[in-house]
Amino acid sequence: MKKVFVFILLLILTGALFASDDVARQFLDKANKYYLVKEYDKAAIHINFLFKLYSDDQMPEEAISLANLIYFDYIKSISAAKNYTKLDEIEIFIMTHSVIFEEKIKTILKQTRKHLEDEKIKVQKEQERIEKLAEEAKILVQKEQERKDKKEEELKKMQAEYDLRKQEKEEFIKMQEKLLIESRRQEEASRSEMNQLINRIIESQKPSQDKDFLSQYLPVIIISIISFIFLTSFVFILFIFMRHMKKEQITLDYTLRNLIQLPEYQLIDNENKKKLTHLTPLQPPVSTAQESLSKDENHSSLPSAQNQFERMFDLCRNYGEQIDKLTHRKNTSRNVGELVYKISKFMNYDEHEAMLHYMVGLVHDIGFLNLDSNLFQLKTLTEDQFKLVQSHVSEGLKMIGFIPEENKSLFIDGISKHHENLDGSGYPEKISGDQIPYIAKVIRVVESYIALISMRAYRNVITREEAVDILRKELDKYDVQIVNALDNII
Repeated sequence: MKKVFVFILLLILTGALFASDDVARQFLDKANKYYLVKEYDKAAIHINFLFKLYSDDQMPEEAISLANLIYFDYIKSISAAKNYTKLDEIEIFIMTHSVIFEEKIKTILKQTRKHLEDEKIKVQKEQERIEKLAEEAKILVQKEQERKDKKEEELKKMQAEYDLRKQEKEEFIKMQEKLLIESRRQEEASRSEMNQLINRIIESQKPSQDKDFLSQYLPVIIISIISFIFLTSFVFILFIFMRHMKKEQITLDYTLRNLIQLPEYQLIDNENKKKLTHLTPLQPPVSTAQESLSKDENHSSLPSAQNQFERMFDLCRNYGEQIDKLTHRKNTSRNVGELVYKISKFMNYDEHEAMLHYMVGLVHDIGFLNLDSNLFQLKTLTEDQFKLVQSHVSEGLKMIGFIPEENKSLFIDGISKHHENLDGSGYPEKISGDQIPYIAKVIRVVESYIALISMRAYRNVITREEAVDILRKELDKYDVQIVNALDNII
């Protein structure tokens, strides 16, 4: 009986052993199958099952070799995809069965772990950079809002002053009409009295009665003469007062024209809307008030300083038109000047400085007028011809004799240095950074921007936003503050 029991037990153990080997073979084949199609996660699941069936010292050699191959490529794929979610689990498994796995598995595991740490540090630094940029942007937005609030407050004050002046003017006009009506009535009354007096004198026929008549009507004559003198004086004073009010109104209008430079800050007046909303901010600062008054008073000329400024402005504008005609770039000089002016105002330059910058923008390419006009008819240029075109920055300095000495250095900087880049890659002097004056930097940005948004035969039209993005990608050439100012203006 005991022998039969032992035999049965041996049979059961032998069957279990064969069954276990069969299951192990199935999992080994599936692990190999998934490995060949590079599904390393599924291959790892099946090979891991064999570690549950066998201890490390009983693991078949075939299973050990396959496990090393699977985990080596599995870790490589995780590192390449930067998907580290299962790295901790894999690391624990390999360390648990360190006897089975080769040294190269442990080495690549360490490298992948280092990549993970480096990636975390990189992500953390990027997050900190983003937070810093967000904080800087928040500060810029806050400053811009404060600037707008301040501007709006100034405009409210100016609007209130304008409304008050307007009300005073309306009241004065009403008073003037009443006074004119009253003066006409008094004049009619005086004429009537004078006519009556004359009629009485004519009707008087007796010479003996002359003395009596004269003594009788002398007071009336005196009173009439005094009334006439009073009326004449009143009309003269009224004329002087009206003229003074006209001067004040012209001065107020000029003040408003100087204050309201940007479209969003224009005053609104229901009765005179067309007049106020179409002010042109880019006229030379010749005193409109004085100009109007000089016409009223028949003066023939303005003060010499204003004449000089106006003459310089007209010459710059004429040169700009000649440059555009020569280079076949319609209105480019004027567009450059206007944008340079607006950016300068945005960056807190005063009106006089901004107008000078506007004029430099008009003539920044004046050197082209000193070159052979045939160069601008060619579609392609040789290297020598291109160098000739580049020489316009030096040729332009020979053509600014009309600029007054006190302004000449500004024009020299703008004309000779507007092709310099911040990184020193420009021409002609290859200066960089703060060595480049502001006027040259702003013309460099504006000229590049206008070139980008202008239609070209060799490329599609670029929007304003795309043009600014292109400039931002090349901040090694362009001043970032000027690019930001341009972005705000457009």
